[in-house]
Amino acid sequence: LQTLCAEAKLMQPNYYPYLRSLLVQLLVLLSRYASAHATGFPIERHCIDSRTKKIISYIYTHYTETISLQSLADHFYISPYYLSRTFKKEIGFTVIEYLTTIRVREAQRLLRETQHKIGEVSQIAGFGTIPHFNSVFRRQTNLSPKEYRRAARAVGQ
Repeated sequence: LQTLCAEAKLMQPNYYPYLRSLLVQLLVLLSRYASAHATGFPIERHCIDSRTKKIISYIYTHYTETISLQSLADHFYISPYYLSRTFKKEIGFTVIEYLTTIRVREAQRLLRETQHKIGEVSQIAGFGTIPHFNSVFRRQTNLSPKEYRRAARAVGQ
């Protein structure tokens, strides 16, 4: 929350996509917390339909695989249109935005915590190609993966 507030105050270039990705990360953490505690959060119990929770869980556990809206809809036996509309209404992000944010977060973690090459990070995080990874990563963080790793190492020292 502190990072979210600080970023909102600074309003640096491309701050809005970064705020959205931080919000998704917060939602994932809250969802995990609610799953780990029997009582859960009221918003968890009342606002998000159980199918959407299952979809979120599926995305989070399969983000390294190729996932399309159609394949997700097929897996849950619903139409892609219904899935897209319901997910956006309940979560506030499209399925692809949510998936991409999870992948970028994992890539950020890998870039901070491992010595994997950029191409390996791209594959581990579930991105198809390195150019696509670089483009999506830059769009969400305003840094290339290499720049992000360099900045993360500088902060860690």
